[in-house]
Amino acid sequence: MREFEEALRRFDDTFKTAQAQDVIDILAEDCRALIHYQAMIEGREAVGEAFQRFFGMFEVSAYEPEYDVVDVIGDQAYVLGSFRQTLQPREGGSTVQVFGRIVLFWRRIGGSWLMTRLLTARSAPDQVQD
Repeated sequence: MREFEEALRRFDDTFKTAQAQDVIDILAEDCRALIHYQAMIEGREAVGEAFQRFFGMFEVSAYEPEYDVVDVIGDQAYVLGSFRQTLQPREGGSTVQVFGRIVLFWRRIGGSWLMTRLLTARSAPDQVQD
């Protein structure tokens, strides 16, 4: 369980440091992602590119996840939770606070915990802060 908790912490930390490579390092080759209003993104490279674009567009000044369920069963794990995220557009503009839900599926592959599925959805309207 400790190794998995470390992998989950690394995922959370990527939003604080805005380092897309850190996300890519914990994605399985067959990773799939459904991220806020987007079509399915398939494959480690494509999901990694989506995070690179996101971090290129926004500075994340706060990311606060709250996990309701963290279950590890053998070499598989899943996580259900919610988050609050504060985004500042890099090109200027108003700060936005996002409230969302998150579902993550993980698998231990070759001794490392890698994310296989990621689902995020807004749980409330974004709040624009001037």
